[in-house]
Amino acid sequence: MSRLQSISLEALKGATEQTEINFRNDSDLTVIFGENGTGKSSIVDAFDILCNNEIGSLESKSVGGKKEKYLVNLTKQKADCKIKLNYNNSEWTATLGSGYSPTTTGPHNKPKVAILRKEKIHSLVTAQPKDIYKEIKDFIETPNCENGEDLLNKLSIEYNREYDSAVKSVTDADEALKNLWTFEDTPGEDHITWAEGEIAIDPEEIEDSINNYSVLLSLIEALERIKDAFDSATSGLRNKEDEFAEKDRKFNELASTEEDNISELIDVLDKAKKYIEKSVKLDECPVCEQDVNKDDLFTNIESRLKSKNDFVKLKDELIRIEKSVNSLKERLNDNTSQFLTVGVEVYSNLLEFVPTELNDEEFDLERYELLIDESEEKNEEKIELSQNLSQNLISHKATLLQKKDALTKTKNNFNSISNYLNTINEKKQRAEELELLRDRTTLLHEIFEEERKNYVKELLESISDDIDRMYTKIHPNENLGRIKLTPDPGKRASIILNAMFESEEETYPQAYYSESHLDTLGICLFIALAKLFGDEDTILIFDDVITSADQIHLSRFLTMLEDELDNFQHTIITTHYQIWRDKYRYGGGNTQLIELLRWTLQRGVRHDRTKLYIDELEEYVEQEPMDKQIVASKSGIFLELILDNLALMYRCKLPRKSDPFYTLGEYIGAFDRNLKRNLKVEVVDEDGNTIEEIPLLNSFNVLPEDSMIRNEVGCHFNLTGDQYSNDDIKEMADNTLNLANALICSECGELPYKRRSGSYYECRCNRKRLYPIID
Repeated sequence: MSRLQSISLEALKGATEQTEINFRNDSDLTVIFGENGTGKSSIVDAFDILCNNEIGSLESKSVGGKKEKYLVNLTKQKADCKIKLNYNNSEWTATLGSGYSPTTTGPHNKPKVAILRKEKIHSLVTAQPKDIYKEIKDFIETPNCENGEDLLNKLSIEYNREYDSAVKSVTDADEALKNLWTFEDTPGEDHITWAEGEIAIDPEEIEDSINNYSVLLSLIEALERIKDAFDSATSGLRNKEDEFAEKDRKFNELASTEEDNISELIDVLDKAKKYIEKSVKLDECPVCEQDVNKDDLFTNIESRLKSKNDFVKLKDELIRIEKSVNSLKERLNDNTSQFLTVGVEVYSNLLEFVPTELNDEEFDLERYELLIDESEEKNEEKIELSQNLSQNLISHKATLLQKKDALTKTKNNFNSISNYLNTINEKKQRAEELELLRDRTTLLHEIFEEERKNYVKELLESISDDIDRMYTKIHPNENLGRIKLTPDPGKRASIILNAMFESEEETYPQAYYSESHLDTLGICLFIALAKLFGDEDTILIFDDVITSADQIHLSRFLTMLEDELDNFQHTIITTHYQIWRDKYRYGGGNTQLIELLRWTLQRGVRHDRTKLYIDELEEYVEQEPMDKQIVASKSGIFLELILDNLALMYRCKLPRKSDPFYTLGEYIGAFDRNLKRNLKVEVVDEDGNTIEEIPLLNSFNVLPEDSMIRNEVGCHFNLTGDQYSNDDIKEMADNTLNLANALICSECGELPYKRRSGSYYECRCNRKRLYPIID
């Protein structure tokens, strides 16, 4: 029972108004017949849009600009466009969303739809190997496997890159270690042994020694700076004191020629002058309180000072020099304090650390013990000791600095050698690990790649076998087939299509096969892929794909296709090919035939149920008054179709013609007496038990007379044909219907033409069997 219930389309392409197609639940094959331009592609595109979110046949067309907008009917708007699908009692709705992109709402489990269009056939079989791969990659790609394969390949490349980097690090470190070893005059057996010996020392001890020498050298430099400052201050003070003494001597010599207390007098006059300058109003002397004139007083004092100018200058210089002396004394006191403080720090440091460079007869640490005495009474002795200590240490400064540099070099060498050795050991171990990881991931990648290739190869072989089986049914004994799909060994995304042609076992069918042969090959490939990767809900659609095949190959193709119907939930064929329509008009059964009516923009896509030949003939027979010419003509046409199929099955002899169309009389004459005597039909039940046997000899015996009636009445109605009564015509129609009902299965609507058993022909459902069978 088919799960496909209905599809409706509105404002989509040719569907101006809402068009709904209801599918029979007892049919797994629907044939939609319509002339060109009646809307077949619109119906197929509706499936593609809703189920695949694709834009249908527009995808392969060049229309300039955005293709999706052409999905909308010319007379409608985007908002009017709607598709509804009812399947297995669930409903989905598709509309055109933003940018005209198809959007589907409904349950998540939409049925799968595989659609084959004419242009798709060509892309399947006539394209380049890489393009063939693109067309079927969705069927044969293994994304999880390929993702794993790509990941392993990337890991392998990354591990190899890291391995090369680790090996380079080992090489560089080893070379650097050799250079250090060479610089040290290559001591020891080799550079590694030497390096291991060099780092056997305690780095903390070296660091402590460097710190001790650094602190001592810093103190020596501080002591040297302060000593220089102390000596400078001492010398400066001595010079200023000598200068003051000289000036004071000159002042005293000059004062001996003047009145007593000249120095005090100059001080008084200078201060009085300053007092008067600062006073705003002065009417009396501030000393004797006599009346005075401020200006006169000021002039008098200034005159007296000028008369003592030499004394004033000497006095100013003495004051200035005295200030300098006092300042230098303060500075010397500070320097002395600092000098003693640093001397104490140096001595204290030496108590903790005495460099070996000071362990000589000239340096006796005990003699400087007084430096830590806190009493100020012995400062002069302590200053002398600090000066001696500083001179002693400064004399050893260069030696101490060399020792510090040597220790620093040892430390740096230790760090370098240690780093180089660690790099060699660690990177060598890492290189071994990376080499193992690289080799394993490379092996896994090769396994993945090989498994994928084997999977694809086996899959393609399976597909090839299935294609060849179907293709051979259509083209038996034609020196064609042996279809092979093989991966291109030199490329990843490329598939080669080979086939047999005459004596050539493996050649390109595109080069030798006719268009019809390539069409059927593409269809077989499409069916094989759809079978392999479809599921129980897959709907197969052929959109007007067979037009180039002749009647014999078309008949074989239909037989092949019917054999494959059980692999799909439903199969839909759209066609404008009259032979397809006639093929399924014999009788009832499980094939649904829908006929599209003439299209206009106002009416859009319309359809009607196609009348079966049996139903049509019965309707004309029952009409009152009966039209004898129509009944005779329809009976003859129906009879010709039945006899044409039988003649083809039994390889009956017919006249050779340039145009292979035969008359009813020629068909009747093609069946010999022996064949007519043995022709019979068996009707069997579900278990294969015979429930009725129908000999066909009597049906054939009345055919000559029926042929005459058909010719006289149905083809060339004249006075002679007028002699046949309605009963004669009805009898002819009844004979045709009897033969049709005897041959055509009421269950599947097919003639028994399949050779599955090898003993008889059978219909698709195996409820009618036709004897005899021929080799």
